[in-house]
Amino acid sequence: MYSSPKRSYVKGGMDLNAAAREHSAVEIAGLRVGPREPLALIAGPCVVEDTAVNDEIAARLVALAAEHALSLIFKASYEKDNRSSAAAYRGPGVADGLAELSRLKARHG
Repeated sequence: MYSSPKRSYVKGGMDLNAAAREHSAVEIAGLRVGPREPLALIAGPCVVEDTAVNDEIAARLVALAAEHALSLIFKASYEKDNRSSAAAYRGPGVADGLAELSRLKARHG
């Protein structure tokens, strides 16, 4: 949402300046996200993969975020229930998935 004191931005009948003033930023793990805050990139694989794949994705996302001065929130599910096949990979489960996400945070920030 873009807000400027000089212009009014209207989309679909909504004044985006007014909408931005009505919402406040939230804090996610020490990072402020919301109106008038720097853009945050929320990205990652659909589901937690093996450590080599996770490290490759995390390293690339960290580099992209740094290159474009973005905050990064790494997102990956540890268990996906919405698979089209019961035989499809659903993730490592809660304990292993959280352990892997913790390892990624410690290694990549």
